[in-house]
Amino acid sequence: MSNRFAFLLPIMIVAITTLTIGLSLEPAAAKLIYQEGRLVENATVVIYGLAIVVALAVNRPNLGLRCHTALVLAIMAGRELDLHKSFTTESMFKISYYMKPHDPVMIRVLAGCLVLILLGVFLSYARHLKGVWRNLWEGRAHAITVAVVLVTVPVSKIFDSSPRMVHKFLGIDFPDELRFWLLLSEESLELLIPVLILLAVVQYNLSTATVRPAIHKQA
Repeated sequence: MSNRFAFLLPIMIVAITTLTIGLSLEPAAAKLIYQEGRLVENATVVIYGLAIVVALAVNRPNLGLRCHTALVLAIMAGRELDLHKSFTTESMFKISYYMKPHDPVMIRVLAGCLVLILLGVFLSYARHLKGVWRNLWEGRAHAITVAVVLVTVPVSKIFDSSPRMVHKFLGIDFPDELRFWLLLSEESLELLIPVLILLAVVQYNLSTATVRPAIHKQA
């Protein structure tokens, strides 16, 4: 796990599994596995829960940063469970939601305050990434894995929104087969995110105790 290329193993496992399911099952059957609320999404949430437990249980970094990490992971798990849509008529993360009168003004105000609080949690956590960049330059395994996570998150969102955006701005509809593979790819990438985070936490704690990663100094 301490190998700097350890992140390739979960990527290969998930990619091979996705290709196998996509090529061997009928599209309708494969979609049942990858659709929201189904096997892959539920597995993603379970892995987030495991990552939270591990982040709190390990010895490094200090307790404050471990709790902060667990909070960020909990928010990401909640996003995966679509909690941002559960209490409002549409996603509270969309600017357009606050322009529509579907919910009372007070509900929209409370939703906006919650979004600002969550944004503050992420921004305050982002300051620790300065240490990750230094560790990345030094070739530390956990920093490389974190960098892969930071690339995977926006790529998964691009896969998710590209059919919608292309139709909205260009009036082009993707063929069903492309939509099918985009769905499988997006859900697979979302599954990879907590797996890689869990790997990064373990790698960080397996690193040589005498070498103090910069992220620890930031804590």
